[in-house]
Amino acid sequence: MKNAQMLTRDAPGGGKVVPKLAKICFLTSVPTPFSICARILYREAMSLARRGFEVVWVAPSEEPRTWSGQVRIVGFPAAHLRTRRWLNTWQPLVLALREQADLYHFHDPELIPCALLLRLITRKPVIYDVHEHYPDAIRLKEWIHRAIRPTVATLFDYLEPRTAPFFDAIITADDDVAGRFRKAPDRLVTLYNFPTPDFGQTPSIPQPRRAHAVQLIQVGCLCPERGLWLMLDVVRILVGEKKLDVGLWIIGPFDSEEKRREFTAAVAADELLRGRVICTGAVPQDHLGSWLAAADIGLVPLQPVPKFHKNIPTKIFEYMAAGLPMVGSDLPPIRRYLLAADAGLLAVPDDPRSHAEKIFSLVQDPELAGRLGDNGRVAFQTRYNWTTEEEKLVSLYHELLNLPVPAAPAGQ
Repeated sequence: MKNAQMLTRDAPGGGKVVPKLAKICFLTSVPTPFSICARILYREAMSLARRGFEVVWVAPSEEPRTWSGQVRIVGFPAAHLRTRRWLNTWQPLVLALREQADLYHFHDPELIPCALLLRLITRKPVIYDVHEHYPDAIRLKEWIHRAIRPTVATLFDYLEPRTAPFFDAIITADDDVAGRFRKAPDRLVTLYNFPTPDFGQTPSIPQPRRAHAVQLIQVGCLCPERGLWLMLDVVRILVGEKKLDVGLWIIGPFDSEEKRREFTAAVAADELLRGRVICTGAVPQDHLGSWLAAADIGLVPLQPVPKFHKNIPTKIFEYMAAGLPMVGSDLPPIRRYLLAADAGLLAVPDDPRSHAEKIFSLVQDPELAGRLGDNGRVAFQTRYNWTTEEEKLVSLYHELLNLPVPAAPAGQ
């Protein structure tokens, strides 16, 4: 678009007309509660709406709605079988075309065919937002038959970078993933998954009650590769051998219903774990800060699989924002930030005793735990928050839409 026209719409509450720089359309295909879509909604979409864009999000949803009066959500029926999501691209395509947006921004790899058609039909800019190293992620997907996972991953690893030249920009969440797209397109931007500066500042949300002297917390999706079973062994060691009164909150969804049942049964059958390990499921992003504020130590127990040698776990920065000292697996992305901020201790990734010893050392040395937590909070406030990433995102949009240099929001 040579010159984006100023768009107008009625402001929430009616009456006043608010000018808009351009209309943009997000597209996703994964049915996820909007309240936990941290990167897409709380960071990217809300940033763009706050900076003068009209934001529409085409997503699996039961009904149309508006989020916080700023992001309009256009829903389509979700495909309950994951394999069908790859075949169900016509619905988001039709809805996106109806929006007649000035720019399209999609977030899921199964939407690549849809995005290519959008680019061809509309001739408008299209951005591909690559959240993780998908070939490595495919190798962990239990819904893909084990026998064909390597073939599917290899095929996707070959095809994905070769679609990049057809898009106007590629956004990635970390440097290792960006390395897969170095040759194309011309615009390649890394937006780190740092929380917004106001993360956790929801005083109206009451803190959960804690029943143990030491409260551990782990945030994120649950599967064996993310330390699901290791955490149980860690609690067994701390309670059974170290005689600590420890509780563990696990905040996040299981990657499958089978794993949830298996995990729940294992906790219920073990006297050392029963009543100590609490799985909350996913919680709204604006509630998460209350859980973190009530905890003592944040866990990052990722296992040494290829995916976690590349992707940066967002929970690191959420723990920093809450001032929590951390114990994390000694993997490159985790080591990089824990050591740079001096905000936590590193443990052997697949050794529960190593994790337990590091946790025990923090419990035995409150001064060390306090110092690490304070260091993390300062690092979040000064380096690892969304402020700089928002500027990169908004600048990319202005460049693609040939808009004037963006002005910083009031107060910055």
